[in-house]
Amino acid sequence: MELLEETPSINSNLLINFLDIQRLNQIGSEIERAVKSANENWKQLIKINANVPSVLKLYGKFCIYVLNEKSTGRHLVERSRKIALQMIELDKKEVDDIDKLSEPIPMVVVGAYNTDLALIKKINLLFSSLFGYT
Repeated sequence: MELLEETPSINSNLLINFLDIQRLNQIGSEIERAVKSANENWKQLIKINANVPSVLKLYGKFCIYVLNEKSTGRHLVERSRKIALQMIELDKKEVDDIDKLSEPIPMVVVGAYNTDLALIKKINLLFSSLFGYT
């Protein structure tokens, strides 16, 4: 008799636990999709330009705090720091507007404000070589 009285309580607890597990499964799937998307976006960014300190630092922190890949994250943060220091040193020495840290993709930075609209602000060596300059 006591077993029959406890059965509805057990069934409701099982139903609540099942719903909780379903919700956890859904959240886990969403997290997995977000991580996969972040990794795909990261790979695309690296193909475009692998030497942007702010992007490297941001993804490094993502690796440390979200993916729990501490060594990879620390490596990226350190690499971003080194690149930022290199850029600062080049800016101090730089006389022209050609980026000495050439990338495998031609790149040009053009002004977009009214005061410098369409003025070339910076180019890399590969971009200049397209026009015959070395």
